Amino acid sequence: MRKYVQEATDINIWKSIQNNTFDRNKDIKSFIEGLNLIEGSACISLDAKWGDGKTFFVRQIEEVLKYARLKQWKDEENPVDQLPSYEYLRNNQMANSINLSKSYLPIYYNAWAYDNHSDPLMSLLLIMTKICKGVYNTKINSEKTSEKILGTLSALPGSIEVLQGLNLASMVEKIKGKSTDILSIVQTEEEIRERVKDVFDNIIVERTQKLIIFIDELDRCKPTFAIEMLERIKHYFEDDRIIFVVSVNKEQLIHTISNYYGSGFDATRYLNKFFDENINLPEMSNYSRRTVECYNNNTEETFWLTKIADGLGMHYHLSLRDKLIYRSRIEVVPKQAVNCLRGESFLIALFVPCMILLDIVDAKEKKKFIEGKSDFVEKTLPQIEIYKQFVLRVIGDGSRDGQEEKFKIGCEEVVNIYKYIFDFEGDEYYERFDLDRDTKSKCIAAYNGYTYY
Repeated sequence: MRKYVQEATDINIWKSIQNNTFDRNKDIKSFIEGLNLIEGSACISLDAKWGDGKTFFVRQIEEVLKYARLKQWKDEENPVDQLPSYEYLRNNQMANSINLSKSYLPIYYNAWAYDNHSDPLMSLLLIMTKICKGVYNTKINSEKTSEKILGTLSALPGSIEVLQGLNLASMVEKIKGKSTDILSIVQTEEEIRERVKDVFDNIIVERTQKLIIFIDELDRCKPTFAIEMLERIKHYFEDDRIIFVVSVNKEQLIHTISNYYGSGFDATRYLNKFFDENINLPEMSNYSRRTVECYNNNTEETFWLTKIADGLGMHYHLSLRDKLIYRSRIEVVPKQAVNCLRGESFLIALFVPCMILLDIVDAKEKKKFIEGKSDFVEKTLPQIEIYKQFVLRVIGDGSRDGQEEKFKIGCEEVVNIYKYIFDFEGDEYYERFDLDRDTKSKCIAAYNGYTYY
């Protein structure tokens, strides 16, 4: 099976920028140029459905910012040619055309990976210090930073009792090992805000004027974590040196917040108060067109299989990820099962893409379909434009006279055929299509990627 869906690994990100694989480079440049226009702080929502490529896009921006920062704002300790991405980006026109007005330090935080953490603020701070020291070597000393924070805490009212008896060196080691919540002993919000500012002061160094923090996968998190993360950002990260980009499925996040606070709660207005700008992820128009062209480059043997799959995918407005998964599943359907040399093959070419589609969008309906108890053939298929051609050419006589009536009669016949195959209703043999009681098994075999013998 050809794998269309690419994971957002470093190497895949670098190659996608190098080759402009998804035709995203113009959007990456436009987004970064937009960041250049922001003078103070900002919190931006990047909105798209699950599977439309939000993670890939923000990771691409992150990598281009890393490269552009070191290329433009030269650092003897961190030369640009030492970046792992350098071999991929050094000759890329888009990456080399970026002109930053400030030095931006990007930090990527996958919220979903940490939504079991008791405090979103603490997990974010730990990721920030780890990334800055491990990837950028921006002169932050985690041990000195930890000692400074603990030293400051020891001077706070009420902290002496908490810190008494603790070994400072041991405490520092625990913090470096992520096992101690240094904020748990701070008593007020103002004190937390001051401690957070101390961390920023240690991270943002001479050649780093702004942090760009990407919060990804927030809409997948537990409601309590997602809401607390947004509120923490609002309360403790109001700093002109920080820009947040939160990639979300906004519709899903609104649904999550509504469920958490109750149906009468205005989740949309609540969510909007956190974001200064709302941006929709640009569609991958050229890439989608190229992949669809590749997909449609089918042989006569698989014509109806791929055409029906195309029509179903468009009707359901599949996300890019689901389109690619659907495509890869269709490709493994054996050609000999749908080669249209037998009348039966036409029906397999019709029903198999329905089964695969339902497996992606509605597993319960797929189960009903296989049991012959679904109304999908009766109610959904007639809405697909290519299905009309299928019915008129395969089921009808192909003439242009009385097409609407013929289509109606043909649809009724396909419903009867579906029930005959999947629900074993009636004893009609359907000699015209050479159907028998094994046709259902042949459909299931093709759905699973092998031929029924």
